[in-house]
Amino acid sequence: GSEIIERIKHEANLEIEIITGKFEAEVVYANHVVENLDNNSSYLYVDVGGGSTELTLFSRGKWVTSKSFNIGTIRLLYNKIDKEYWQSFKAWIRENTKNYQPVIAIGSGGNINKIFKMLKKKESKPLNYENLRELHDNLQMLSYEERISQLGLSPDRADVIVPAAKIFMTIMKHATIDKIIVP
Repeated sequence: GSEIIERIKHEANLEIEIITGKFEAEVVYANHVVENLDNNSSYLYVDVGGGSTELTLFSRGKWVTSKSFNIGTIRLLYNKIDKEYWQSFKAWIRENTKNYQPVIAIGSGGNINKIFKMLKKKESKPLNYENLRELHDNLQMLSYEERISQLGLSPDRADVIVPAAKIFMTIMKHATIDKIIVP
């Protein structure tokens, strides 16, 4: 990270600050995302990126817990997540959501937005697990090139959309989440 920051500063004259996943979760909370939610429900805010996934649990309008995992689309694409870490990810999700059922997911990031558009969902309608799984299975059957040529995905989306769907499905499965809201 520090090498990349120095290179950006040197080549583009831009100051960059790397923040922790915990700080990112605090920023999400400070943006008042919970103010527009049902105060009697529980929500798991899911932000899937290339290198990490941030999870923040809200219940009854209050922050409960959050954690950042080094599980992202690029890491998954290149098999850079060891089995034990993947298992601890799933265990954390189960353990931290079990007392807050039912939980609704809130998805964040370019991949979930693209998935939402590909499924032609209306903005007011949540995406359910089964639709996500079917799209994942269909995308996985296509090659990278076919995802670009047949589906019109950009090259930087065509490679990571399958791992992104897998991460979202894993979270939904282990938190017993049936639907995900995509703002």
